[in-house]
Amino acid sequence: MADIDFTKTPAVAPPEGKTSNLENPHSIAPLVTIFTYVTTPPMVLALILRFYTRIFVSRKLGIDDWLSAIAGGCMIGTVAVLWPTLDNPNGRHIWDVPISAFFRSDFPWRSAVPAYVYFIAALSIKNSILLSYRRLFQISTTANIMIWLGIGLTTIFYTVFLIIYPIYCFPRASDKPKGGWWSLEFRDRCYKINAPIAISSGVFSSVIDIYILVIPLIPVTRLRHSLRKKIGICAIFVAGSMACVFSIIGLGFRVKFKPNDPNYDITYAPVPLWAMHLGEINMGIVSSTVPVAFIVFRRLTTKFRGQKSKESSSQSKPVDSDEGNQQLEMGRYPQVEGQGSNEVLTYASADYDYHHHLRVESNKNGRAYQG
Repeated sequence: MADIDFTKTPAVAPPEGKTSNLENPHSIAPLVTIFTYVTTPPMVLALILRFYTRIFVSRKLGIDDWLSAIAGGCMIGTVAVLWPTLDNPNGRHIWDVPISAFFRSDFPWRSAVPAYVYFIAALSIKNSILLSYRRLFQISTTANIMIWLGIGLTTIFYTVFLIIYPIYCFPRASDKPKGGWWSLEFRDRCYKINAPIAISSGVFSSVIDIYILVIPLIPVTRLRHSLRKKIGICAIFVAGSMACVFSIIGLGFRVKFKPNDPNYDITYAPVPLWAMHLGEINMGIVSSTVPVAFIVFRRLTTKFRGQKSKESSSQSKPVDSDEGNQQLEMGRYPQVEGQGSNEVLTYASADYDYHHHLRVESNKNGRAYQG
């Protein structure tokens, strides 16, 4: 035993037809790296833009903003936890990992904690999006019912996962004398419940993401706008479809998640799922920010158009300065292409009392909104 070099001995024997490669093994660890670099910067930028809009434009922070920040913090924390294990050993096939790689005491908890953090992040961002919808679509009875139903189901399901997972997959006091995170009793207990939790949470996440995607389409289609404008408004909300795609792809990896299988590749199989977690939550944060921060882009384009209009009209007739300032004043109630105060995203994004003005305009102009 003393003559064994653990740095050159694979953790398990390779399956039939495979050979161990400890020098230059195939690894999918870059998958997590790519998703981190591609989705994390836009997520951070989206959060900055969201809080800027809420603080300096609408001047009204809400629970949905803080929940999105919690989700973003969870994803940054996930990356911090996983990063030291990428390619050492996570990402390689277990038969390409030397025994010495498992001597590090932090490997078990760094592999287990991301799943728990994901549940917190998913609970936070999904409820954040639903609460944002609540701000936007208060006058729609159908949307309100769907929103509160979504909040209730999301809270119940993820709370159950958050309670069950640590009971089975975090070491108990009785596990400490037997090795703590390395205890065989702890491992068997966690593996027994891991697959059912992974699959059930994946199914629920995919279904609720599709459900959330559909909610804003119902009130938007009832607006008395042109088809082109309806499509444009829907496109802003459908931007969240990428999060939904990652959630569905993640479900595919969850179905293959079988830690009780003796041939389960513990250092290879979970890695794609971690990447999908990053994609799902980070893109969910980005998509939830689009309707909120739309007012900033609207302000810039309106000022630019107003300035061009002012310059061209000044050559033919004088412009009343008060009127010009009022047109450019996005902090008040902007007019949009002849629609008066009916433009959904103008008011919704800035969190003005859009619903009140929409009702007023409905009475004036003959129902801007139906239902």
